[in-house]
Amino acid sequence: RSHHCRGRSSVSGSGAHKRKRGQSKVAWSRDEDEIISESVERLGQKWSRIASLLPVPRTDDSVRNRWHRLQCKALAASGSGSGESTPDDKGGDMWTEEEDRYIDHAVRVERLKWRAIAANLSGRTESGCRNRWVRNQRRWLAIVGVQCAGAQEVSDALATLDGVRIGRPPAAAPPAA
Repeated sequence: RSHHCRGRSSVSGSGAHKRKRGQSKVAWSRDEDEIISESVERLGQKWSRIASLLPVPRTDDSVRNRWHRLQCKALAASGSGSGESTPDDKGGDMWTEEEDRYIDHAVRVERLKWRAIAANLSGRTESGCRNRWVRNQRRWLAIVGVQCAGAQEVSDALATLDGVRIGRPPAAAPPAA
């Protein structure tokens, strides 16, 4: 299956190198980008193997997603011919407020149809959009005093709130009782 910079589906990896609670994210380095690119040329898309070669623990999914973003950036740079950053350059692949607002709005309109949501966010995968939305929901739930660990706990907590949360920005205050 060919992958595009928009709306590609995502396949879960083995989950090696899961980040532990409280462990912060580490930005991708140029060295890691080079290791990924060279390893894909040499080994193919063996994400678990490539993840094991990196100096920082990364999941198979994050390595695969990083490789896809690198491919999209390379295409954008070659298309413009300038080598300068493009509007799709995420500046370290961080999520923007605009992307968060779009995901929240799309969840209200599309519900949890991640393929449709990712198709409108260049360089973002279905799993990336879903994970971002779950993280934002978890942050909002923490603000209102509900602690959740995973997607299922977040989903269960939102259901107990009678769905009032779906699509509301994470910084918003909970509805008055």
